[in-house]
Amino acid sequence: MSIFSDKLKEYMKQKNEKVYSLSQMCDISRANMYKIVQGTRHPANVEMVYRIADALGLSPYEKRGLIESYQITMIGKDIYEERSYIVHLISSLKKHRNLPVEWGQSKENPETQGKKKFLYGKKNVNGEIRKIIKREAQKESGKICVIGQPDYAFIQQMLISYCENKNVEIQHIICMESRENGERNTYNLSNFTHILPFLISECKYKAYYYYDNVQSHFYNLNLLPCVIVAGDEVIQGTSDYEYAIYDCSRERVNVFHKMFQDFLKRTSKIFRISQNLEEAGRWISMHKIDAVLSCDYAGYLFMEKWKGKTAKNLKIFISEEETKDASFNKWKIEEEKRDSWRDSLLEKKGKSCKIHSELFPVPENFLMLTETGGNILLIFEKENQNWGVLEIYETSIKKSMYQFLENLDKSLLAEHL
Repeated sequence: MSIFSDKLKEYMKQKNEKVYSLSQMCDISRANMYKIVQGTRHPANVEMVYRIADALGLSPYEKRGLIESYQITMIGKDIYEERSYIVHLISSLKKHRNLPVEWGQSKENPETQGKKKFLYGKKNVNGEIRKIIKREAQKESGKICVIGQPDYAFIQQMLISYCENKNVEIQHIICMESRENGERNTYNLSNFTHILPFLISECKYKAYYYYDNVQSHFYNLNLLPCVIVAGDEVIQGTSDYEYAIYDCSRERVNVFHKMFQDFLKRTSKIFRISQNLEEAGRWISMHKIDAVLSCDYAGYLFMEKWKGKTAKNLKIFISEEETKDASFNKWKIEEEKRDSWRDSLLEKKGKSCKIHSELFPVPENFLMLTETGGNILLIFEKENQNWGVLEIYETSIKKSMYQFLENLDKSLLAEHL
């Protein structure tokens, strides 16, 4: 018995379908279909699961449920959940749209202007946060320091909307869960997914981490764990941003600035990002690549262009077999060299795998590389023909993404090429 076989039996009962008739419709032997239904054997690949789903006439919702049960059966629930975060993360590396923001002069209550304020309710707290960010973004050179988890969407939206393409440095300290051996890593991956919009944007954003018990640090009666310091202002709030204290006393704000910088010394960078493809090329030339993930073969050829060393068992994962000229041009691959690199690629055909695009829509102009030392590089297209070249430093995220690419198994693959 397995999760997949239980789900399959459920749908067969609903559709009043028997093993023999289902095996005929799916072009699978009756004996093998019986073993699949009983859970003593699993479908050879995800394409077979799609055939079974179509034969049963499942709705899109039911089909997703059957495929999900197959993936969990093949790799386990914990790994499936962790991998789902990474698939969502990679699929989200696309161009973004900013929220419209108001740049006019904010109206202040003369009685509270320039004074310490106690704020109640998200509407009031959010309003004060927005004004602080806006005032700092209007400066010639600004700096905003944040301590808090990245899952509060309002702060993220305001920072990106007001600070993108502005001379404002954003420093963000985030608490990560320490990961023991065998413990799943969905929380840290979730944090990384939440800061993704900053990486796609043109903000001067830097994120740092430290390890602690997040629940006890932010949510168990720790009164005001979230802090935003900008210029001569500070706001300190609860983890749900229902209550906060605003202060603009120079002496007290300076104390918060000093505390933040002292705290920063005890943290580490989560990532390093640049906008230069040559930076990616230098990284490739210095490492031994063991796995490549790209929308098409142009990403692989970009690696070849920089004469990157490859492991003996190099794995190449793509979602589109056809590589268009536009893709070659994006990766700046010279036209006269494309055919010779195609010949080089033919030698590695046995190690190439096509990913099922419905299960994992790899973005265009995206490249993910892992190297034998466990390091990760992500390259993706941003707006205005800019690139993001992202090297991940935080250990648990790096390890999860490395394992994801090294173990892209048949539950996501359409076929071996």
